[in-house]
Amino acid sequence: IPAIPPAASHLRWSTAIVIAFAAVAGPTTGRIRAQDEPDLTTWAKVEGAAETRDYKEKIRAGGGIDAKSRAFLEQTALPQLALEGNRATIASLRKRLREFLLNDITEEKASDEANRIFLTFMEGLAAKDEEAAVVRINAMLLIGELQTSGSGGRKPWPGAVAPLATAAANTELPKEVRIAAAAGLSRQLDAAKANPEALGRIAKEIGPRL
Repeated sequence: IPAIPPAASHLRWSTAIVIAFAAVAGPTTGRIRAQDEPDLTTWAKVEGAAETRDYKEKIRAGGGIDAKSRAFLEQTALPQLALEGNRATIASLRKRLREFLLNDITEEKASDEANRIFLTFMEGLAAKDEEAAVVRINAMLLIGELQTSGSGGRKPWPGAVAPLATAAANTELPKEVRIAAAAGLSRQLDAAKANPEALGRIAKEIGPRL
């Protein structure tokens, strides 16, 4: 067997050491980066996060929905409804999202803007074929549960009427999602039944779509 030259032997050992170090250091470095990022895989962790406190403080002080608040809602808070880590408590989470993130908004314009963000996000979630049925249903139910704010008090948000009617009439949606939309319309009609003018407005929006 020919002898291995010292230089070649040294090169092989050096290569082996580099490979071994990379195998160990690579995953470790990844873990360190992950530890630096907040874990927002469940609603409980989001509710206690610093960015959530910033959002709450801003709206309690009367601040509107600025770009930072919008990004927080769209990228951090509202996606919680679809996360597997929240699946066992999704019905209570649906209620919590609305109450925790919207009820402190007292200015009507800011409330409408926040409701529109909720509406757009939840419409997209309810329309996703790849999402679990329970996620799509709860997204549509949440649209029907959006409320007004300000001097008029809390009542079903009028901005949800047309989207709910459109979803209820959409034969491409699963029946259970359409039923969830119909439940929201029922809530709107129940709240307006003592007000002929309000009933008339709702009928004009619902009628052509249904």
